Order: sequence, then C-alpha cells, then structure tokens
Amino acid sequence: LRARLLEAHGKGDLLGAQMVVLDSRSGTVLCDLAIGHGTYLKGRPVTSETMFNLQEISKLVIAFHVMRLVERGSLRLDTKLGEVWPQAKLFKDISLEQVLSHTTGFMQVFPKDLKDMKSLCDLQGMLKLLEAGKLESSLPPGYKQSYQHFHWGWLLWAFLQGQRDFMKNVEADMAFNKESAAQRADRRYAGEADIATLTKPMNSSSAEEMAEMFSNIDLFLDILRKGRMPGASPEAKANTELLLGCHGQMYLLNPAAFDQPTLAEGLLPGVVGYNNAKSVATWLQRCERGDVVRPETLESMKRSRHVSGQAGTALPAELRQFCEADFGLGVELASLPGREKHDKAWGHTASGGSFALSIPGQRPLIAVLAVNRTDSWKRGVTSSILTALSEYAGPVQAQNAATH
Repeated sequence: LRARLLEAHGKGDLLGAQMVVLDSRSGTVLCDLAIGHGTYLKGRPVTSETMFNLQEISKLVIAFHVMRLVERGSLRLDTKLGEVWPQAKLFKDISLEQVLSHTTGFMQVFPKDLKDMKSLCDLQGMLKLLEAGKLESSLPPGYKQSYQHFHWGWLLWAFLQGQRDFMKNVEADMAFNKESAAQRADRRYAGEADIATLTKPMNSSSAEEMAEMFSNIDLFLDILRKGRMPGASPEAKANTELLLGCHGQMYLLNPAAFDQPTLAEGLLPGVVGYNNAKSVATWLQRCERGDVVRPETLESMKRSRHVSGQAGTALPAELRQFCEADFGLGVELASLPGREKHDKAWGHTASGGSFALSIPGQRPLIAVLAVNRTDSWKRGVTSSILTALSEYAGPVQAQNAATH
C-alpha cells in the first residue's frame, strides 16, 4: 500500500493521504500510513492526526445513529414523512427506509430557487424550500434506487425533528475533538489547524480531458433526446429532468468550496464531515463487532435495496462514482476488484476517492483511505488500493458465499 501511494504521489496523482487497515476480527493495526501534504499552498505534511473532509462517508455515521433510534423504538422504518412533517405534502408517502436506501424517487440534485452555496448550509432554510415544493418527485417512491446527494440528509433530518441529542452524538462518534465547526474553521484560517484541504488538481486540461469533456456533452445530448422522445419511459424522463436541473448550478458541487468558512461551519448532513482515517477505522470496527448496533440490525443495513430491473442513474460528473452504486440502509455495498458480484464490501465511498469499508474475505479487513484530491477515482489511485486490499483479504470462502 505504501508503495502504491508513494508512486501515485510521485507521479502527481496524489496530494495527501492517510491509509489505515485493521484486522476486522481483532482490531489489530495492519497498516497506518500518512503520505504527502495537506495543501498545495503550504508544505505541512500529512500526519496520522490530520483531519480530512471525508465527504459522503459521513452518511454512514448518520445512518448508524438513525438505526440506533430505530432499535430504541424512537423511529420506525415504515414511518412516512407525512406523519412527522405534514407541511411537506410532496413527501408524505416517503418512508424512512426509502430515504436511507436512496429509493425516494427524487432524482434532482438541487431544489429549485437555490440561489447560492450559503443557502445549502441553512438546514432549516432548506427544509422550508422543500416544504414549498421546490423539489419535485421524478419517480414514485420505491420505483428506483438512485443516489441522493444533498436531499438524503435534508429528508432524513425531517424525520429527526425532536431528537435533540442526535447531532451531538454524531459529532462525538466522528471524534471531532470536542471542537465546534466554527472553532475548527477559526483555527484553520488562522493557520493552526491540521486539516487537509479538499481540492481539485492543479493542472491544465490535457487532450484526454478535453476528449472526455466532449464525450460528456454527447452523453448529455443523448439523455435529453431520449427523455423528450414520444413514449419515453419514466426513467428516461427523470434522467432528463435531473440533468436539466443541474444546468447552471454545477458550481454548487465544487468540492473545493466545501472547505470555505461558510460551508465548513454549516450543517450539510451526509455531505461534509471531518475526521482522520484512524478514528474512522476504529469506529467502523466497532460497528462490525456489534458495539454500535445489534448484529441483526447490521445485517438488515447490509441487505441491498436495489430495485430489480432498474439501470443506473445519469449523475453529474462530480458524482459519477455513485451512478451504479448499490445501497442498503445508509450503507453502500461496494464492488471489489476481482470479486464475484455477491462478494461486496460494506461501508461508504466518497466522490473524491476516500472510502471507509469493511472488506470480507478469508482475512477480513477494515480499511479507510482519506485523500484530499478530488480525482483519485479518475487517476486510478483508489482502484489500485482497493485491488491490493481485495487480493490480501482473499475471496469469501465458498460456504460463506452460498450462505450470503
């Protein structure tokens, strides 16, 4: 792993990274690496304590806390949003299970009338927008599994009204060193905080990148054409609505912007979360061991809610990692290089290339990679690391696969 990360850093494909691997059963540390730098602008090296923006991995932490509320009886998976949020009539038939499993039928990335990035951080303001019908369902609830970026957290938060200790417990589990978001931001911009800056690569467009851009335009036009044809399927129409809804608002997905003070201090549940790889790996091993939720609850979370017969979703380039993603209850079921389809890891990946995964096998692993460049999937860095981990863990034994 060290050799692969150092090679990527030497080629300019990696800015900074942490890599922690634990034995899933015992918790023994098998690998603890810190490589590169936290930012292009300062030469501060990454250490094992450096905080990274783990982006969508934060969905995993929230999901486990929600399932703890389900275990306590504070929430039910079949509870409909209409029961707890009657003001939002468009959402009345959506269940908690459908929000967690990305099967709400809402394929738009942004609500209508979203004016700027600051609005994204105003959680109550976003809920008011949704109440006003600024996010419309493209498909019936349960029709299709399609990755929900921002509104996974917004809709989930609507279920959590009245759970006053919820966010406090989430921050405690994410090991935020008892600092508020504002305190972290203050230290960061005073130059004191050891936080890796999430950034796009500093390079000019190559011929390959230009070719990819033009192929994306062709894909965009093809999706528009299919969605506007007479007799177009509901799914084709939904894909068209999704891409049209992103037009002129793609800057709202710029990962580098999420390290700016307003967003760093804001509350974007399931999109922004700061931690280091070691803390996340320790927490994930506790989840696997049954210390966070009961084993039967974890098994339910790991069961795929993919809707049979439905294809992937045409998401914007920044979220391409999730076009074919498979989800349980807030848990991503990640395919592994060289493995059979059923032989998946569970946890969550991030659009920038980070991941936190429990990898099954003859030597089961807990593995967390944190990176601060947003093109680690594209550059093959993340895939290379996953290949090495999959090979080391070994495939699930035949009898276990049959049971699965």
